[in-house]
Amino acid sequence: MAPINGKPAVLVPGTYSDAHRYPFNGNGPGLALYGNGRGCNTVTGSFTIIDAVLGPQGYVQKFDATFVQHCEGGTSAASGQVHISNPPAG
Repeated sequence: MAPINGKPAVLVPGTYSDAHRYPFNGNGPGLALYGNGRGCNTVTGSFTIIDAVLGPQGYVQKFDATFVQHCEGGTSAASGQVHISNPPAG
């Protein structure tokens, strides 16, 4: 896969600035926060991957990230954190 802003296309720790609405983000980072029939037509924002660990079959074993998303060019934003801990069985 092609690099995104000089970073690998896989999610590795780091800050991904200038994110646009996924899947219309081209070669740049993508972001899409939606639900309950609501979403944005135009998205800008950023996200920071703090930790990302995939298990042996590629499942998400650990993932920590923060994000900020602006809709329709507005100054207000949705922001949040994602924490996933899914250790292998055993």
